[in-house]
Amino acid sequence: MLVKLAYIGHDVEALATIFKNHEWGVEVTVEWLEGIAEKKKKFGLPYGIFSSQNDAESWGLLAALRWIDAGRPDTEALVAH
Repeated sequence: MLVKLAYIGHDVEALATIFKNHEWGVEVTVEWLEGIAEKKKKFGLPYGIFSSQNDAESWGLLAALRWIDAGRPDTEALVAH
């Protein structure tokens, strides 16, 4: 299931995926405008490490909001602090 959220000029999408081990992973996409250019960043934890779909989606959305609040630092993956 795809969860969408609008946040301070950014569109955030979190897509949770279930794995054979019955654990969940998440892929996150953030889109925003920079001047007239549309920008997009994809990241996430695409491994089965979450115990539920809700946990995966919640982590993805919160991680994206933290990344936006931090000024969109150049990073390949987000790690919860």
